[in-house]
Amino acid sequence: MKFNYVRIVALFILLVSVGVFTSCSSFNGDDENDTTGSAYAGDWKLVKATFTGETAEAADFAGFSIALNSAGTYVLTNPTAFPSPTEIAGTYTSTGQFLIFDGSVEINVTSISGNTMVWEWQVSKPGKITATYRYTFERM
Repeated sequence: MKFNYVRIVALFILLVSVGVFTSCSSFNGDDENDTTGSAYAGDWKLVKATFTGETAEAADFAGFSIALNSAGTYVLTNPTAFPSPTEIAGTYTSTGQFLIFDGSVEINVTSISGNTMVWEWQVSKPGKITATYRYTFERM
Protein backbone atom coordinates (compact mmCIF):
# COMPACT_ATOMS: atom_id res chain seq x y z
CA MET A 1 0.00 0.00 0.00
CA LYS A 2 1.42 3.31 -1.06
CA PHE A 3 0.99 6.37 1.23
CA ASN A 4 0.41 9.79 -0.21
CA TYR A 5 2.38 11.98 2.20
CA VAL A 6 1.18 15.20 0.54
CA ARG A 7 -2.43 14.34 1.39
CA ILE A 8 -1.52 13.42 4.98
CA VAL A 9 0.39 16.69 5.47
CA ALA A 10 -2.43 18.68 3.86
CA LEU A 11 -4.99 16.99 6.14
CA PHE A 12 -2.84 17.70 9.20
CA ILE A 13 -2.54 21.39 8.24
CA LEU A 14 -6.29 21.59 7.66
CA LEU A 15 -7.06 20.08 11.08
CA VAL A 16 -4.63 22.40 12.85
CA SER A 17 -6.10 25.42 11.01
CA VAL A 18 -9.66 24.49 11.98
CA GLY A 19 -8.56 24.05 15.59
CA VAL A 20 -6.85 27.44 15.68
CA PHE A 21 -9.77 29.31 14.11
CA THR A 22 -12.43 27.72 16.29
CA SER A 23 -10.52 28.27 19.51
CA CYS A 24 -10.11 32.02 18.95
CA SER A 25 -12.84 34.56 19.47
CA SER A 26 -13.15 38.09 18.15
CA PHE A 27 -15.31 39.12 21.11
CA ASN A 28 -13.56 41.46 23.51
CA GLY A 29 -16.02 40.98 26.36
CA ASP A 30 -15.22 40.11 29.91
CA ASP A 31 -14.10 36.83 31.39
CA GLU A 32 -16.79 34.13 31.33
CA ASN A 33 -16.38 33.62 35.07
CA ASP A 34 -16.91 37.32 35.83
CA THR A 35 -20.65 37.45 36.51
CA THR A 36 -20.56 41.11 37.61
CA GLY A 37 -19.69 42.30 34.10
CA SER A 38 -16.72 44.52 34.94
CA ALA A 39 -16.11 45.13 31.22
CA TYR A 40 -19.68 46.44 30.95
CA ALA A 41 -19.73 48.55 34.10
CA GLY A 42 -20.31 52.23 33.53
CA ASP A 43 -22.84 54.72 32.20
CA TRP A 44 -23.88 54.10 28.60
CA LYS A 45 -26.02 56.37 26.41
CA LEU A 46 -27.95 55.07 23.43
CA VAL A 47 -26.62 56.63 20.20
CA LYS A 48 -28.20 54.42 17.53
CA ALA A 49 -31.15 52.04 17.41
CA THR A 50 -32.43 49.82 14.64
CA PHE A 51 -35.54 47.65 14.50
CA THR A 52 -35.39 44.89 11.91
CA GLY A 53 -33.08 47.03 9.78
CA GLU A 54 -34.91 50.37 10.14
CA THR A 55 -32.99 53.09 11.98
CA ALA A 56 -34.90 55.05 14.62
CA GLU A 57 -34.79 58.84 14.71
CA ALA A 58 -32.39 60.21 17.32
CA ALA A 59 -35.22 62.23 18.88
CA ASP A 60 -37.04 58.95 19.64
CA PHE A 61 -34.39 57.87 22.15
CA ALA A 62 -32.96 61.19 23.30
CA GLY A 63 -31.76 60.88 26.88
CA PHE A 64 -32.07 57.09 26.96
CA SER A 65 -29.16 55.59 28.92
CA ILE A 66 -28.30 52.72 31.20
CA ALA A 67 -26.01 52.67 34.21
CA LEU A 68 -24.42 49.25 34.76
CA ASN A 69 -22.91 48.99 38.22
CA SER A 70 -19.94 46.66 38.77
CA ALA A 71 -21.88 45.16 41.70
CA GLY A 72 -24.41 43.73 39.22
CA THR A 73 -27.22 46.32 39.33
CA TYR A 74 -28.55 48.62 36.61
CA VAL A 75 -30.76 51.69 36.24
CA LEU A 76 -32.33 53.09 33.06
CA THR A 77 -32.78 56.79 32.38
CA ASN A 78 -35.62 58.05 30.13
CA PRO A 79 -37.00 54.64 29.13
CA THR A 80 -40.64 55.75 28.89
CA ALA A 81 -41.07 56.37 25.15
CA PHE A 82 -38.56 53.85 23.89
CA PRO A 83 -38.60 50.03 23.96
CA SER A 84 -36.26 48.37 26.38
CA PRO A 85 -35.72 44.68 27.05
CA THR A 86 -35.24 45.44 30.74
CA GLU A 87 -37.13 46.92 33.65
CA ILE A 88 -36.33 50.44 34.88
CA ALA A 89 -33.94 49.03 37.48
CA GLY A 90 -32.77 45.63 38.61
CA THR A 91 -29.89 43.21 38.52
CA TYR A 92 -27.75 41.80 35.76
CA THR A 93 -25.08 39.18 35.26
CA SER A 94 -22.80 38.47 32.35
CA THR A 95 -21.77 35.18 30.83
CA GLY A 96 -19.17 35.80 28.16
CA GLN A 97 -20.98 37.49 25.33
CA PHE A 98 -24.39 37.78 27.01
CA LEU A 99 -25.94 40.11 29.58
CA ILE A 100 -28.78 38.58 31.56
CA PHE A 101 -31.14 41.10 33.13
CA ASP A 102 -33.26 40.20 36.15
CA GLY A 103 -32.42 36.54 35.71
CA SER A 104 -34.57 36.08 32.61
CA VAL A 105 -33.87 38.56 29.77
CA GLU A 106 -30.81 37.57 27.73
CA ILE A 107 -29.15 40.18 25.52
CA ASN A 108 -26.42 39.32 23.02
CA VAL A 109 -23.56 41.82 23.24
CA THR A 110 -22.37 41.61 19.64
CA SER A 111 -19.39 43.88 20.29
CA ILE A 112 -17.75 45.90 23.01
CA SER A 113 -14.70 47.89 22.11
CA GLY A 114 -13.32 50.99 23.77
CA ASN A 115 -16.27 53.30 24.39
CA THR A 116 -18.79 51.46 22.21
CA MET A 117 -21.08 48.56 23.04
CA VAL A 118 -23.67 46.96 20.73
CA TRP A 119 -26.63 44.90 21.96
CA GLU A 120 -28.92 42.72 19.91
CA TRP A 121 -32.02 40.77 20.84
CA GLN A 122 -35.09 39.41 19.13
CA VAL A 123 -38.74 39.60 20.00
CA SER A 124 -41.11 37.10 18.45
CA LYS A 125 -44.79 36.64 18.93
CA PRO A 126 -46.79 33.67 17.64
CA GLY A 127 -48.00 34.29 14.10
CA LYS A 128 -45.96 37.47 13.65
CA ILE A 129 -42.60 38.34 12.17
CA THR A 130 -39.65 38.23 14.53
CA ALA A 131 -38.31 41.72 15.24
CA THR A 132 -34.58 42.20 15.73
CA TYR A 133 -33.52 45.11 17.92
CA ARG A 134 -29.96 46.42 17.74
CA TYR A 135 -28.79 49.20 20.10
CA THR A 136 -25.43 50.95 19.93
CA PHE A 137 -24.27 52.58 23.17
CA GLU A 138 -21.38 54.92 23.90
CA ARG A 139 -19.75 55.21 27.31
CA MET A 140 -20.55 58.56 28.96
